[in-house]
Amino acid sequence: NFLNLKKDFKMSNSSNDFTQVNADTTKLSEPDAIIVGAGTAGASMAIALARQGRKIVLIEKNLIPQDRIVGELLQPGGIRALEQLNLAECAQIGCDSIIVNGYTVIMPSGVSKSYPKGSEVVLKYPNKDPENIFELFGKNFKDIENEKSSAPRGRSFHNGKFVERLRQAAKLEPNIEIIEGTVVSLLEDKIIGKVEGVSYKESANNSLSNSNGSTRKKIDLNAPLTIIADGIWSGLRKCTNKNKPFLISNFVGVIVEHLSMEAPVPYRNFGHVVLSQPSPILIYQISPTETRVLVDVAGKMPNSSNGELREFLERQSNFLPEVFRGPFLEAVKKGEVKSMPNRALKSSAEIKQGVVLIGDALNMRHPLTGGGMTVALKDVVLLSELLSDKDFNDLKEMNIAVATFHRKRVPHSATINVLANALYYVFSLPTKCLETTDTSDEAIKARENLQDSCFEYLSIGGVFSAGPIGLLSGLTPSPSILAIHFFMVALYGVRTHLFPFGFFRPSNYIKIYRILLVAFGILFPLL
Repeated sequence: NFLNLKKDFKMSNSSNDFTQVNADTTKLSEPDAIIVGAGTAGASMAIALARQGRKIVLIEKNLIPQDRIVGELLQPGGIRALEQLNLAECAQIGCDSIIVNGYTVIMPSGVSKSYPKGSEVVLKYPNKDPENIFELFGKNFKDIENEKSSAPRGRSFHNGKFVERLRQAAKLEPNIEIIEGTVVSLLEDKIIGKVEGVSYKESANNSLSNSNGSTRKKIDLNAPLTIIADGIWSGLRKCTNKNKPFLISNFVGVIVEHLSMEAPVPYRNFGHVVLSQPSPILIYQISPTETRVLVDVAGKMPNSSNGELREFLERQSNFLPEVFRGPFLEAVKKGEVKSMPNRALKSSAEIKQGVVLIGDALNMRHPLTGGGMTVALKDVVLLSELLSDKDFNDLKEMNIAVATFHRKRVPHSATINVLANALYYVFSLPTKCLETTDTSDEAIKARENLQDSCFEYLSIGGVFSAGPIGLLSGLTPSPSILAIHFFMVALYGVRTHLFPFGFFRPSNYIKIYRILLVAFGILFPLL
C-alpha cells in the first residue's frame, strides 16, 4: 500500500530540479531499510534495493544541489558499476558530462634533473575490460580504435548535477520515500546491541509543525536495516568504524571558463596530472565550457584574506602547461576559489547488527586518482547483490551477508585506496602528511629518485603503462598486482644506481637502501 512517487513530484522551471508536494501522502509504512545520505552511494543504493521490491526511506539533510570541488571524475570502473545498476545514463545524459579517455602525466621543466626540459606521458584507458591474469597485469591492451566503441571510458561533470540525476531516478521509484532531514542518532537496542532505526529532525524547509519552520520535529523511524552513506563528513560512522580520519593535504579549486569543447589543455578528453612541487596539480574538464583545476596544498593552507593564497596559486602556475597558464591566471584574478580538505580513513570490518556503512562513510583516500565514487558504486553493486535474497529480519543471515561484503570489497577498495595514497606520496615532496615525518635531505632525494622512476616506468609503455592505468581506472581490482607494479617501479629506480658501473661505488648502495626504505615506508602503512 504505497503510492507511485512519479505522481507526487512535479518538475520546476529547471529540467534538473524536482519540487516535492503532498509530502504526507507519500510516506511508506514499515520500511525494509533506511538509507542515510542521498549522495552517489546512498541514492544508487536506494534504487538498487527498491528495484528488488524493498521499501526504502532515503534521508538527506539537504536536497539542494551542492557545488563541490571533488567527486567530479568517475573512472571507467565506476561507469561499469553504474551500468550494472542500470543507472549509467545518470552520468551520461543531463549533467553536461565530458568523456574521459585517460590521463596525461606532465613533468614540468626544471622539476627533475632527468628531464630538465620537462616531459609528458599519455596514459590511455584499456580498450576492453580485463578478462584474465595477463590482462589484469596490463598485457595485450591496445589503444581505443574509434570514439564509438564500447571501450571503458570515464566521465567528468559537476558533482552536484550528477548527484541530482541520481536523486531524480530515486524519486521516480515507487518504493522509495525521500525525506529532507538530519539524522541525529541511531536507535539501538542496548540489550542485544542491534541498531533498529534512526532518530532524525525534519528540515526547516519541510517542517509542518509551524508556518515559519522555526520548530523542527524530532522523529524516530524504525527499520530492520540501516545503511549509512553520509559521505566524508559522516557523523554516524563511529558505530562500526572506530578509526579516525586524518588530514593529508588540501585542494584549492579553480574553474577555467572557455568556449564550448575548446578547453585550453594539451590533450582534450584527458585528465592531466602536473607533477609540480611540492605536490601535484590536477586538471580535467567538467562541462563543455568549464575546466577544473585542483591545486594541492601539502602543508598549511595559505591565508586568502591577506593575499597569500593568490600568491601561492600564481607561483604554482609556473608549473602549468604554457597553453593553460594564461587562462588559469585569469580565473585566479576573478577570485572564485574554493578549498577542500583531503582526508584518509582506514576501513573497518567490525559488524554491528542492523547497520552497515558504505562509500566514504566507511573509508576514504586522497582524491588524486578520482577513485572515491568508483569505490562507493562498487560497494553498492556488491552489497545489493548480497542482500538480494536475504531476510533483513534474520540476524544470522544478515551478519553473514555483511561479513561477506567486507571481505569481498577488499580487492576494489584496497586497490584504489592504496594506489591513491601511494601515488600522492610519490608525487609529493616529504611533508608531515600520511604517516611520515622524515623530511631529511636523504628522504627528499630518495623521493625524487622514486618519482623519476615512476615517471620513467610509465613512459616505457606496454604493460608498464597499461597495468598502472588499469589499476587507476578501477578495472583491475587487485592489490597484489598493484604491489608488483609498485615494487617494479622501485627496482627500476635501483637499476639507475647499479648500471653500467654503479656496482663498484659503495655510496650507491646507500642510495639504493634509501629508495627501497622509502618505497616500503610508503606502501606497507597503507596496506
